[in-house]
Amino acid sequence: MSYQLVTQNDFYCCQSNKKKYNHNKIRTSKYEWWNFLPKNLFGQLQKPANIFFICIAVLQSIKLISLTNGQPLILIPLIIMMIVSMFKDNKEDQKRKDGDQKENENLTEIEGNQVKWQDLYVGQIIKILNNQFAPADILIVGTSEDNASCFIETKNLDGETNLKQRFTPNEFQSYFSEQQYYFKDISLEYDIPNNYIYSFQGNAYLSGDVYPLLNQKQQLLRNHQNQELEKIDKQLQHFNEKKISLNPNNLILRGCQLKNTKFVYGVVLYSGQFTKIMQNQIKPKIKYSKLENQIALSTLQVFIFQIIICTFTALYYSFWYEINSNELPYLEINRDGGVDDGFAQNFFIRFFNWILIFQSFVPISLIVTLETVKFTQGISIMSDKKCISNDIPCAVQSSNLNEELGQINYIFSDKTGTLTKNYMTFKKICIDGKSYGSMDQSKQIMPLNVDFEDKQFELIKNSNKAHLVLQILSLCHSAIVQVENGETQYNVTSPDELALLNFAKFQQYEYLGIDKNNIISVKINQKIEQFELLYNFEFDSTRKRNSVILKELKSQMIYIFSKGADSIMIKRSINLETQIMKENLYNLNQYSIQGLRCLVLAYRALSLQEFDEFQQNYSNAQKLTVDKERIILELQDQIEQKFEIVGITAIEDKLQDNVDVTIKAFRDADIKVWVLTGDKMETAINIGFSCSLLSDQMAIAQIDTTDENQINSKLIEKFDALAISGDTLTIIEKNQELVKLLVKTTQQCQSVLCCRVSPKQKQEIVMMVRKANPQISCIAIGDGANDVSMITSANVGVGIKGVEGQQAARSADYAIGEFQILRNLLFVHGRECYRRNCLLVLYNFYKNMILVLPTLWQLVNQKNRFSISNAFSGQPILDQTLTPLYNVLYTSIPIFFMCTLDEELSEEVRFNNFNNTSYQIGQKNQNYNTKLFFKWVLNTFAQSVIITYFLIYGLQQSYPQGKDYNFLWTGTAIFGAVVILVNLRVLIMTYTYTLASFLSVGFMISVYFISLAIFSLDVTNDSLYSILDIFQSSKEINISYLLILLTILSIDYGIQKFYEMNTQIDCKIHDQIQDTANKSALELSNIV
Repeated sequence: MSYQLVTQNDFYCCQSNKKKYNHNKIRTSKYEWWNFLPKNLFGQLQKPANIFFICIAVLQSIKLISLTNGQPLILIPLIIMMIVSMFKDNKEDQKRKDGDQKENENLTEIEGNQVKWQDLYVGQIIKILNNQFAPADILIVGTSEDNASCFIETKNLDGETNLKQRFTPNEFQSYFSEQQYYFKDISLEYDIPNNYIYSFQGNAYLSGDVYPLLNQKQQLLRNHQNQELEKIDKQLQHFNEKKISLNPNNLILRGCQLKNTKFVYGVVLYSGQFTKIMQNQIKPKIKYSKLENQIALSTLQVFIFQIIICTFTALYYSFWYEINSNELPYLEINRDGGVDDGFAQNFFIRFFNWILIFQSFVPISLIVTLETVKFTQGISIMSDKKCISNDIPCAVQSSNLNEELGQINYIFSDKTGTLTKNYMTFKKICIDGKSYGSMDQSKQIMPLNVDFEDKQFELIKNSNKAHLVLQILSLCHSAIVQVENGETQYNVTSPDELALLNFAKFQQYEYLGIDKNNIISVKINQKIEQFELLYNFEFDSTRKRNSVILKELKSQMIYIFSKGADSIMIKRSINLETQIMKENLYNLNQYSIQGLRCLVLAYRALSLQEFDEFQQNYSNAQKLTVDKERIILELQDQIEQKFEIVGITAIEDKLQDNVDVTIKAFRDADIKVWVLTGDKMETAINIGFSCSLLSDQMAIAQIDTTDENQINSKLIEKFDALAISGDTLTIIEKNQELVKLLVKTTQQCQSVLCCRVSPKQKQEIVMMVRKANPQISCIAIGDGANDVSMITSANVGVGIKGVEGQQAARSADYAIGEFQILRNLLFVHGRECYRRNCLLVLYNFYKNMILVLPTLWQLVNQKNRFSISNAFSGQPILDQTLTPLYNVLYTSIPIFFMCTLDEELSEEVRFNNFNNTSYQIGQKNQNYNTKLFFKWVLNTFAQSVIITYFLIYGLQQSYPQGKDYNFLWTGTAIFGAVVILVNLRVLIMTYTYTLASFLSVGFMISVYFISLAIFSLDVTNDSLYSILDIFQSSKEINISYLLILLTILSIDYGIQKFYEMNTQIDCKIHDQIQDTANKSALELSNIV
């Protein structure tokens, strides 16, 4: 929903303690009980394959062309497959329903009574207790704290685990008391529901009399009655004295958890689907793997091929009939009004006859079989102990992308919290151009988040500059003080802030907290000093700085203290040309080279006149309802100027375990790794060397300019790795020629570092590479809410369940505990899922085509030469009782076990990417491509010819000269041979033989013969009656079966060995690891 301001077009209004708008029930499930069947059916009927088979059912119902006596038998397997798909969809949706129901039935308090969340409405005042979650978006009207504030955790909303402070509007404190919350009225006007988490504009009136006017104004706006609006606005002006401006800090949003506060009272502003967390709910984009896209292409190619064959056979028959109809009086087909009268009529009847015969060219069971296999593979991934990190198992949330994990060409990774631990340690500080601290580990016992030791610093700690620096560290922040067991602990908005505060405390500058009058207390060398907090301009990804305006109570001096990124702070500072400043900047650069995260500290004293002018303008801006946020940001920007830089801090963020080994393995596998970070270039480059993204052997290009000509000249150079800034990328994105050049250049690079990039730029980088290289497959991995857009834009998104909350993990296709697990996910599971699923697709096309192709080769020996015996008349040879059961009962289980248990290589070999080649089968599409697909099709045609000739010859030899066999027995004999062949074919494709492999093949063949024995008792079925006895008594047919199996399986085995010898994977490796793989798979099959 687009964002609109209070006074434009529409707004919300309500009165406390009066219900309005919608209930608070949420729904994330796709279906309701009453719409599941129609909605699911509608979705399934949109699938091209299902539409195709419904068309086939319609054709089967037309007796003139039907092969099933007008009975749409194709509906039997189609309905079974759709039911299986429905069951899977319902199973997945039920999880969402259960989660919704559990959340909707949570309880909250209204006037001492417990009420379900789903029964809340806008306007009601509720009470939230400590550690409870907010059931709706509420405006705080009172808290248990003296300063009318509260603390909340917002990780469910934005991924941040640090506590944030929220406040009751000052005017409410004297208006309400705990006994009066349910009895005093306030009227509210505010934004319509929107998805802007950090934006909110509204006004409160400490009177219930205003509400009727607001309600009337809302209706007039919606009806576009502008003339009447002027009258209402004039009446509302009488209440301006009671008008209170509201801001985002007065709200607690649904999903936030109350912390360190006994209770909070609040009036519900947004409920249910209109809360900001629900407005921000990301509807998962439907992602398709490359294999699925190739399946669609192969299906189209097969269908075109099918049309060509059907057209040829229909034309052949039509011409043959025109020529030979007068010579066939015994068939009685030359009668006026007969079915075969007319060339055009003949053509269309025979064309659709052959369409029905070759309907199996498009495998009806492929999609459901593939989905079932992928679902089982997902369970296997989640149960893999090697994919568990820090007691966090891998979560598979999009199993349809399993094979895509085996085809990755690009990895786009966040840095902080993804490659690093997001655990900050204070290491160094620069004051007056001199650096203090060391990269070596301190031998002393240090406080939490501090590793700093320098005797020289002790000598200057009491200087004016050092005093200013330590004051800024202890005062410029949004920390919340907690005292537990006599120890002061800080809840902060970032890990960096915790390291800075603990360092200041280590140096005897201890932040003690802030009281209800906004008085900050700091213990400096055992003496308490106090400051009045006047304003706090918090850090965000756009401002990249945090500033506070304070009054020192002792001297009554007013200061603005600020800390932020060097790219922002330096250009806001004075005296940049002094020698000390040059030394400061030199140390800043050295810190960055060492891979440390840097913050620049600065301050300025404000005159009383300057502050009064700012305060007046800022107060006026806060009362605005139009363009309020922009004006406030401009005022902040104006006062955050002319700083004097007094210090630079350097913090270390350590790498996660085995990040360097993992990235090197990816680079060796020819996967291009891009790291997208907000760090400055020197810091990012140093981290790049630490994590093996970069090496000394690489030629590294650095581009940090906004000049298009310089960018162009740099990009045409040759290099192995590229470090590029966010400002440069902004310029490139505006010029399509530069975009093409960047993508072309980076294709030669093993690694790319994108520095100083925003969350939006991360997404744009991923989309830029994908758009320029549609054939590549990329994966994006991150841990924070700011990585969600990048994760959802990639072919595969991976979220890390880290300290930044769960939003990245919830939005991802796969969620893991730490970066090193990605290697298992890609090399071990992804590689095998790709190989197995490719075989599954090829096998399904193979087994369906080989069933119906023998109908095309109805050839008999006449006068020592082969000729077409039925002129492609479309006479079916397969029994229509057995055919619908082919995919469901006779051939389904062996391929399922193969695609879930088989291992071509052992886990160890795959994990180590043997000879840096085992993973390439997916990257190079070696196991599924158009060329390989048509090789399988050609092989299928050849095998169908062998089956047809051998069985027809065997049947002819079973009967004395002058006698003939039932024509339909040919089809039944072929059907049996195909069932046995395609089941045994699975064993040829298998590398890891288990008990399940052999039992499943034997079971499928047994089921066929048992059902054949039952059907052969049906005296009304000419093609099956007594067929089993006839075949058992014929040694010629049995010999034909044996010859068929020996011939075809020997050829298939030889082709497979030839393929292994000609792939880049040394086939000797199979002998070395087969025993291990067999044991592993046997254990798994026993579990199954």
